[in-house]
Amino acid sequence: MEKLRIGIDCQYLLSNSPAGPERYASCLISALSEIDSINEYTLFFKKIPEPEFLGKLTHSAPNFNFKAIPSSVSWTQYGLAKELLKNPINVFFSPFHTLPFLAVRRLSNLRRTRFVSMIHGLEYDYEHKNLLKKCRLNFLLRNTVRYSDKVLVPAEHTKKALLKKAWVKDEFKITVVPEGVAPGFKKYPFNEVLPVLEKYDLDKTPYLIFISTIQPRKNVPNLIGGFARSLKTGGIMEDTKLVLVGGEGWDYEESLRAPEKYNVTENALFTGRIPDEDLTRLLSGAKAYVSVSLEEGFGLSLLEAMSSKVPCVISDIPSYRDLAKENAIYVNPKSIESISNGICKALNHPNVSVEKAYEQSQKYSWRTTARKTLEVFRSF
Repeated sequence: MEKLRIGIDCQYLLSNSPAGPERYASCLISALSEIDSINEYTLFFKKIPEPEFLGKLTHSAPNFNFKAIPSSVSWTQYGLAKELLKNPINVFFSPFHTLPFLAVRRLSNLRRTRFVSMIHGLEYDYEHKNLLKKCRLNFLLRNTVRYSDKVLVPAEHTKKALLKKAWVKDEFKITVVPEGVAPGFKKYPFNEVLPVLEKYDLDKTPYLIFISTIQPRKNVPNLIGGFARSLKTGGIMEDTKLVLVGGEGWDYEESLRAPEKYNVTENALFTGRIPDEDLTRLLSGAKAYVSVSLEEGFGLSLLEAMSSKVPCVISDIPSYRDLAKENAIYVNPKSIESISNGICKALNHPNVSVEKAYEQSQKYSWRTTARKTLEVFRSF
């Protein structure tokens, strides 16, 4: 089998507040380093990563190297493009909805480099109130799809959405490659959870958990409104807390003001981003996982909650239905009453569908994601 030289865009992996695409990229690279000892990988960063970070990311695999690309202007469109034109590789992969378009056009025409991109979803309509930002995101996404030789998507729902946009003439250009669940997400014994509960002052109270970057499509104000209604009606214990884990993304101010609006400031806890070892324990100890997103490309946190045997209260949207099947409590994300009823049901019937949801989650692993991704890299 011919050895490939594969490059991966890692420009955001050193971010202090990584979001879904960064988690995806990190887990995929880690799994690739476990299953592939043949091909040569170059990870492209904006700056030199710490040796400890790189060793953990790639398990110190000898066929994984990095290259730091300095650039005073656009890193992707100038710095990365210049590097790829100077040192072409066989396959370049982007997990971040963008490509170095000038390099793509030249190298693709010469058939020197093949370009693969992951499109996580088409949520940009919910991302920004600013029309200019929406137009920019639409431009980047459309051209990333257009110029990619192959496009990966995490679910059939996203594939159908792309085809509906008519950005892809050949549907075989799109390959569905689901994301995975890491082994650290499981049900932990209480003695392993307790120290983390004490750290966040949650050891004496039941709590629900939400996990995501705070941004408009996550629908946090309605989630807090539904939670507040559950407290007011007596459907859940009055000391129950809602723990919101994740960094501040964009247009997050309304979400942060929501606890005061609904008079639940004492019951809502915004933690910001927390260490992974804390996250797995907090998730395991929660009475329920809650997510009332308006749109999702996949639903990685949902999958992790299912693997942790936590009841799930989630939006009735296609991507969540594909993952959880009938093993969750579905709500109307635009109805505070529906969200409240779902929360009350989860806390009063805590074992609903938990075991079946766990079995469903075990169908997904990052090693499987890596194998399917590698098949696409080898398909040219």
